[in-house]
Amino acid sequence: MCCPRISGTGIPFCIATISGISSCEKPLDDPVKRTLLWVVAVLSVVGNVTVLVFRFVFESAVITKSYRLFVSNLGLSDFIMGMYLLIIAGSDLYYQNDYVMFESEWRHSTLCSVAGFLATWSSETSAMFVLLITIERYLAVRFPFGTYRITRDLKFFLLILSWTVGLVLSLVPVVYQDWGIYSSNGMCLGLPMKNHREKGLRYSFCAFLVLPGILFILIAIGQMAIFQNISGEKTNNLVNIQSAAKRRREITVAKNLSLVVVSNFLCWFPLFVFGLLATNGHDLSHELYSWLVVFVLPLNSAINPVLYTLPVIYKRWEEFKNRHAVKDT
Repeated sequence: MCCPRISGTGIPFCIATISGISSCEKPLDDPVKRTLLWVVAVLSVVGNVTVLVFRFVFESAVITKSYRLFVSNLGLSDFIMGMYLLIIAGSDLYYQNDYVMFESEWRHSTLCSVAGFLATWSSETSAMFVLLITIERYLAVRFPFGTYRITRDLKFFLLILSWTVGLVLSLVPVVYQDWGIYSSNGMCLGLPMKNHREKGLRYSFCAFLVLPGILFILIAIGQMAIFQNISGEKTNNLVNIQSAAKRRREITVAKNLSLVVVSNFLCWFPLFVFGLLATNGHDLSHELYSWLVVFVLPLNSAINPVLYTLPVIYKRWEEFKNRHAVKDT
């Protein structure tokens, strides 16, 4: 894909990669994208570590409840995406100014395959956990007295199933390396955004776009059902029976969930549209492809902690301060 530079080998020119992400000098050529990559990586790791610590330390007594358990697994899934981003950001630093000499070696390396595996595993399971959270919230709002709930055995089965399905989907490109899914670019991602790679293109399209699209449709349907029940006559009649505080908490969670649906849609829909175009023979601009790979795909891993857990932490902190203020008075 590249030829060596004059300073290193005497060859008079260098042709940059067709991925639109890397140059002959650096795996990630654009300094703006490089900065954003580090920002999203740090936010993903720090934010999701905060989620896991808070859930397992400060909510350990109720961690097995469906909602908190699903959110904790979502945090772990998004943390895996953060680790992928750190691997890519680290490789960018390591190969700076010499990438041309090691470009093929990096793309076909074990670490690149590991990075692609982690990104795929995270993106697949994250969508599944958002769906499980949506189902759990719908049951809580629709049946406030616990008539129907996800049982203990069922929730652990669904968690194991989600992790296993994501694991299998992410391992297939490792097993069939001749498809070139993870080695198609320096970011080690197999998004089906280029029609020049025939092998594995259909698999990439189904795994990265079709399956998350189906999950998103189910999430959107569940979200609409949640708000229908919150605003419907049946829910309004229950307000006099339920405590106002509990109802407010349910509505707050539902609103946060709607933000998650919107953020997932904003990340997934462009990928689906451009992937569909690429599958049908249309080439995307290099600049657009690089933004999709570097920023759009991993963005949810940084946003989800802000939507799910940081508001809860802030609320607990405010309650803590208020209790101390009352004691002081």
